[in-house]
Amino acid sequence: MPRLSLVHFGEAKVWPCAPIRTAPDPKPLVPGGIALATVDPAKLWRQSLANSPNLPDTRGVIELTEPQVWTLIGVFATSTFAMIGIVTGTFTRVLRAEIGGLRSEIGGLRAEMNARFETVDTKFDHLDRDIQALTRHVFPD
Repeated sequence: MPRLSLVHFGEAKVWPCAPIRTAPDPKPLVPGGIALATVDPAKLWRQSLANSPNLPDTRGVIELTEPQVWTLIGVFATSTFAMIGIVTGTFTRVLRAEIGGLRSEIGGLRAEMNARFETVDTKFDHLDRDIQALTRHVFPD
C-alpha cells in the first residue's frame, strides 16, 4: 500500500492511504486533437485522502478547508481593521475635545492676566503722578 507523507509543524507524519486509481486516458478528441477531459492530480489526491480509512485522529477538532480558512482570515482582518478605525476615531474626538477645553482655559487665563496687568499699569500711572508731584515740590523750576 502506498504511503502519504505530510509535514505538520516541522514533524513528518506518514499515513497509509488507499492507492490512487486513475481513469484511462480519455479518447474523445475534438478535430484539433485536444482531449475533452483531463485528469486532475490534486483532485485525485484529495479524493484518495478523503477515502482513506487511516486518517489521523483529530481529537474532536474540526477540519477546515482552504476556503474556510481564508474566510476566517478575512473576518479577523476585517474586524481588526474595524477596531483600529473605531479606536482611532474615538481617540481623535477625545483629543479634539481636550484641546478645545485647554484652549478655553488658556483664554480665561489670558483674560485674567490682562486684567491684572491693567491693574499694575494703573498703579504705575498713579505712582508716576505722585513722583512728578514730589519732584515739582522738591525741585521747583
